[in-house]
Amino acid sequence: MIDAATTLTLVEWRRVAYRMDPAVLRACIPAGVPGTYVLLHGANPIYVGRSDTCTLRRLCTHEHATNATHVTWEPSTSPQRAFWLEAAAFHTLCSSAQLLNQRHPAKPTGYSKDCPFCGAGVDRALGIALSKRSAISAVAVDREGSCCENL
Repeated sequence: MIDAATTLTLVEWRRVAYRMDPAVLRACIPAGVPGTYVLLHGANPIYVGRSDTCTLRRLCTHEHATNATHVTWEPSTSPQRAFWLEAAAFHTLCSSAQLLNQRHPAKPTGYSKDCPFCGAGVDRALGIALSKRSAISAVAVDREGSCCENL
């Protein structure tokens, strides 16, 4: 119960990075959820990707899992939304980070529209995408590696 003397303060929302360990991932990411992820080595993004069906399975079997120390992810309601988030993160990070994947994200099966971040208006589109909580825009890495391992 909140009494008259209690003050509520809004704090900046921050993204959480989980240790890239299958046991930690299974404790923190639900199975069967599509989503977008960024693999990190320390605080440095090294790979942007997505799963259109199960992000947990994709991360646990990822070919770059041994290169990553942490991962941050965003669940999606559809493969198209996962593609948009992946494209936003890729366009944001590809020029400033040393990404292992240099090819543009592929469209999901059955999706025919072009990437909303390619071509004219990229800065405007990225500004809109990153102004919302939906895009992968910030990373908070637990330096001790203890994000979820005690669950």
